[in-house]
Amino acid sequence: MTNADIADRPTNGGRNGATVLLIDRDGNTRAAVTAALRDNGFTVVEARSERRGFDLLGKRDDLDAVILAQPAKPDRALGETRKFLPMARIVLLTQQPETANGLAGAAGEDGLLTLPYPPEPYHLAYMLARKLLAR
Repeated sequence: MTNADIADRPTNGGRNGATVLLIDRDGNTRAAVTAALRDNGFTVVEARSERRGFDLLGKRDDLDAVILAQPAKPDRALGETRKFLPMARIVLLTQQPETANGLAGAAGEDGLLTLPYPPEPYHLAYMLARKLLAR
């Protein structure tokens, strides 16, 4: 089993019931966010790259939300996510929230939550839980 295989296995906190795909190149941030999500009952599937994350989008039907951390092309990342998961909640972590807000408005994206990068992990978990409860 490779490190990539380990990162793709879900880790389950058990209480929330929601499954989240976390796509983040930064291992430290990914680990902190994963821990916070697990502490709040989310099942987390991690991807170290956008390419791997988009591969997982096409292979998993259990995802309730996707967290995209600083995608290279936010409009493409949103489009790819919606192609596979039209009803999933999306969290876009970016250092340029005004760009993300413009994309969301143009697309009529009400399932999008935009937060600054790097995130405060427990705030992200709280906001995602609220977004999922609002559906």
